Amino acid sequence: MKKIISYTLILWTFCTLALGQNSPINLVENAQTGMKKENLGSSINSGFSETAPLISPDGKMLFFSRGGHPHNIGDSKQQDIWYAELQKDGTWGAAKNIGSPLNNDAPNYVASISPDGKAMLVGNLYKPDGSYGGSGMSITYLTERGWAIPKPVIIRNYYTNATEVSYRLSIGQNVLLLSLARDDSFGSNDLYVSFILPDSTWSEPKNLGSLINTLGEESAPFLAADNTTLYFASNGRPGYGETDVFITHRLDDTWMNWSEPQNLGPEVNGKGTDLHYTISVDGDFAYTVSTEHSFGDKDIFRIATSAATKPKPVVLVYGKVSDDQTQLPLGSSIEFASETNNQLQALVGSDAKDGSFKAFLPAGQKYQLKASAQGYAVFQELLDVSETNAYREVEMNIQLASLQKMVAQKEVSKQENLQQTTHTATDKVYTSTNYRTDLYVPSVFFDPNTAQIDNYGQETLAQVLDFLVDNPTFVIEIQGHTDNVGSTTDNNTLSEQRALQIKQ
Repeated sequence: MKKIISYTLILWTFCTLALGQNSPINLVENAQTGMKKENLGSSINSGFSETAPLISPDGKMLFFSRGGHPHNIGDSKQQDIWYAELQKDGTWGAAKNIGSPLNNDAPNYVASISPDGKAMLVGNLYKPDGSYGGSGMSITYLTERGWAIPKPVIIRNYYTNATEVSYRLSIGQNVLLLSLARDDSFGSNDLYVSFILPDSTWSEPKNLGSLINTLGEESAPFLAADNTTLYFASNGRPGYGETDVFITHRLDDTWMNWSEPQNLGPEVNGKGTDLHYTISVDGDFAYTVSTEHSFGDKDIFRIATSAATKPKPVVLVYGKVSDDQTQLPLGSSIEFASETNNQLQALVGSDAKDGSFKAFLPAGQKYQLKASAQGYAVFQELLDVSETNAYREVEMNIQLASLQKMVAQKEVSKQENLQQTTHTATDKVYTSTNYRTDLYVPSVFFDPNTAQIDNYGQETLAQVLDFLVDNPTFVIEIQGHTDNVGSTTDNNTLSEQRALQIKQ
């Protein structure tokens, strides 16, 4: 009886998949016709298999995996990471093997590149000597000597029942999309989402649900720089070939609600296998893998995007972080959160050597920027790109105030017995009984129309508290403010409530 049930389930699954492939194709709306995939040619493609392309954020380097090539590392010649550089004439130079320690005897690939190009997520775990350390994900940093041996990235309760997995990190570096086979998967591989946690580990992968995942295989996820548009490959939906590329849009911040996936059309999807669809940051071109018209098993192609397939525009925010007194560069952590819901949109770091940073953000919003470094007061500023509707670059140079220098300023003022008052961005003034000294304190923000301090404000107050414990002769003056929306009476009441909340 058990065997009959088992055979019945297998037959039912097979029939369901076959029925799905014969159903009408859900084609992307307003699909543009006439575009053709362009094979990147012999400088990139070979008689072997090229997969998993990823264009660097600045568009100047192309990373991909190549399997079976005699120059690959290890006896088995499994997939190695290769790269090519963009030439002045717009073509790609000859591809080169990236070498060890990123390549070893296991299948190697790049899962993500940081906005500044100085860090990469790579597939698999690595042992201290660079050899294969098991399934998972690792991070490597670019040094003067090249790429360092990757360190493990911790994903809580990570496991997969499949031999093939794929990952893609959002350009904001705070959301991870994964293709895994787990106990709650609908098919062989499903798409999952994981979020970065305060301790820099990642949350347990969460299945994106039955609207995205099928009884077949969903793989090669790619989240565009707009943090909303998701491309992925599936063989469990009606399509033009064995595996097609689809597009869906995130509808809210739960990451569980998505638009109905749509097929990108015959210009992208052929009769064979099409997958690993990735888009440049500016959104103008996509790079994809196909078995049709290829030199080897799989080749990398480029195709122009259309209005129907292009993600929303983004803004590049770049600049340097430095000490406000010495002007020396600082390594720091920089967060960008949406002003409307306080959701983290991007998390980047500034380089300790030159203070430089880069971040990509969806255009058309306002963001609260927070920069922090050990020994410095937290810096916060509002970035308004709500009127931006095309790709744009914004320079923001950040100067952080040293807490030690604040104490030094206090001692100088005490000796000179100076009397001075300066209001800070938080409308608070540090005060001593016989003098006042100029100290920068970052803004403390509240949830709209409430006296509830947001997460950033809590961190700021913790720093202020530590400073006051170390400097007990300081007292502070607290002033609460609101915006100009609503009645004066209500705003005055809310202002007082906010000041009292700070005092508590």
